[in-house]
Amino acid sequence: MKEIARDWENRLRSLEEKIRTVENESNQIDNEIKKGLDKRERIRIEYLEEETQVRNRLQEEESQRYALKIAALQTRLREVEETREKLIRRNQDLLYEIEKTESNSNN
Repeated sequence: MKEIARDWENRLRSLEEKIRTVENESNQIDNEIKKGLDKRERIRIEYLEEETQVRNRLQEEESQRYALKIAALQTRLREVEETREKLIRRNQDLLYEIEKTESNSNN
């Protein structure tokens, strides 16, 4: 009877040791999973930050291109307006000369 009891105690200790081993392995696996999830989250956050930076940089570059185009168009518009004003003055001067010439011819 003692031998049977000792045998069952040994089996119980062996099973308890196996349970502790499985629990330790389970904890290690849980820790590895947590580390993997944490790393995935860090990578996701880095990706989102980089995506935002790229989007902002592209928008800034596009804004600068438009600003340069607008500045060029404004310069061209000023040049056209200046040319128009010169042509109007020249036209007025020519009309004055024609009127003056006609006035002198009639006299």
